[in-house]
Amino acid sequence: MRIPDLGLDRESAIGRVPAWAWVLLITASAVWLLGPRVSGWQLVHLHKEDGAIFLQEWVRDGWSSMFAPYTGYQHLGARVATAACASGPVSWFAPCVGGVAALVRILLAIVVSAVLVPYTRTRAWGIAAGFLFVFVPVGQQEVLGNITNLRWFFDAGCLFVSVGLFRGRMSVLASVLGFVGAMSDPLVLLLLPLAAWRMLTAPQLGRALPAAAVAAGAVCHWLLLVPSARPTDLGWYVRDPGEALVQLLARGPAVAQFGQNGVEVLIHGSILLAVAAGVVPLFLAALSRPRGGPRAMVAILILAGVGILAATLVFAPHDQLELDPAWQLGNGSRYSVGPSLLLGAAVLVAVSYARGRAVGAMAVALFGLAAVGDLTGDSWNSHGPTWATSVDDAVRECRGDSDVAEVQLTPTDVPTEWIAEVSCSWLLK
Repeated sequence: MRIPDLGLDRESAIGRVPAWAWVLLITASAVWLLGPRVSGWQLVHLHKEDGAIFLQEWVRDGWSSMFAPYTGYQHLGARVATAACASGPVSWFAPCVGGVAALVRILLAIVVSAVLVPYTRTRAWGIAAGFLFVFVPVGQQEVLGNITNLRWFFDAGCLFVSVGLFRGRMSVLASVLGFVGAMSDPLVLLLLPLAAWRMLTAPQLGRALPAAAVAAGAVCHWLLLVPSARPTDLGWYVRDPGEALVQLLARGPAVAQFGQNGVEVLIHGSILLAVAAGVVPLFLAALSRPRGGPRAMVAILILAGVGILAATLVFAPHDQLELDPAWQLGNGSRYSVGPSLLLGAAVLVAVSYARGRAVGAMAVALFGLAAVGDLTGDSWNSHGPTWATSVDDAVRECRGDSDVAEVQLTPTDVPTEWIAEVSCSWLLK
């Protein structure tokens, strides 16, 4: 029995793009991800678990920390980045972490562009959809400039890696990102059927090596999981289906199209406005009527975007996610990253086939306004002392004959005291 390929049989390749265009795009991406925001410059601060978990455990345990679980699952991407950055000057650890986070997002954008270009009407549409991994509005909020939250980009990235048909150097890059991504968040386990489907439908097994890498990483992650470390609440969808629908539409397609700050403005008017806004990108995709492979791609991205958010909310603290007052949309804004990437890409793939230019122009205009609206960034990313200041304080403590010093992380003035206990031998190296 032949397994249908759903029309998703196009080779993953970007094609010919002028060198100057790549230089311009990569430079713009780096400036966008590394530059300061209105609320502060996240690059000179060290975020929560980046220091309190990954740095602290690396300095204490070295390579034996690489596969240590945190909250019950693996964080291979964050731990590899920590190992690389901790080998350099101490004062540069925070900027290095921000740089690695940016690099991973840019590499994912390139791989995703290769997957989507064959399914959009023009190359420009495909690259625009792929580079949502850089420019997606909610990506400027809680997840900006830290390695802890790279796992949300890996979740979406692994879906594209699982669907693609790669060759050459792109296959190698996609395989590495796919395996590391699968070992960085357990939600990738949901993609095992998709990866298996791709391996069975690929015209040559070598074309699906990245999908195999995702599958291998997901299986390894499953074997290393500590399920009891993370409570779940599947019954929430039965007990409160209305609230579940509001959360799914507001944190999913609404944030994907209007950004976090844009949806907060809508919530100030009425939660119903935010819910209605969640229908807009789905309507734009349906109105465009792509056919064949592009239609299958759009359908997979929409289903996966909503599915990943639904799975995430199973273990989310629901009492902290209510949308009244509006600013609480920012609590757990990381949960909107994967859905925003997948749903946003679905919209751009779909509208590239829309008759006339009005639908495509509307979608792009909304994305642009959302990106500008979220350009303020998240004030909590820089709420506290800079990394340089924290290191100076810790070094003074070490020179007082201490073996271990406490390093203050960002943010401060929050319920959790974010502090890393780091050996003086590392601080004084």
